[in-house]
Amino acid sequence: SDAIIEHGWIRYVDDEDIPDLEDLSVYMSYDPSTGKNAHEKKNAHFSGTAFGVDESKGVIYVLDSYAVREKFPQRIARIVQDHVFWGSSGAIYEDAGQQIDTVQHLRDAHPEVKPIGWPPRGDKMDRLERATLWMQNRLIFFVRSMHPDAPGRSKKGDLVTALLSAPDSTNLDM
Repeated sequence: SDAIIEHGWIRYVDDEDIPDLEDLSVYMSYDPSTGKNAHEKKNAHFSGTAFGVDESKGVIYVLDSYAVREKFPQRIARIVQDHVFWGSSGAIYEDAGQQIDTVQHLRDAHPEVKPIGWPPRGDKMDRLERATLWMQNRLIFFVRSMHPDAPGRSKKGDLVTALLSAPDSTNLDM
């Protein structure tokens, strides 16, 4: 198989087994997939992932993810809502030219979101392959509601399926 991530590496945890959010450093990670003139595009693709870091255990909990198509104002509103809901310590973006409009707008209009630029190293496959060691070593856990067969789970915003289908996935932005 050419799969980068093996099924056995995906570990699920029940909500009651996740530490309280106050005990985690919670971050949002976004890929607005904006491109040129994104603020003018209708329903541009946009994805977000919430994750909590338990620094005492060195473990990451993937709390939620989504992929939607929204206009620029709706994307900004969603980011602010995510920040309030999760009480996040920051919003992480690839520090790339095409995403500057979103980051700059957040810095100017919503500094409480704390946008954090993250310089990408390598392509998406390189970055995904580096993350496999975390999964193999049981350092990344997904909430059970993110299981692809969980009731009400959107197939469009299904991070686990995207990971398991890499490199063939069409939605590795999540």
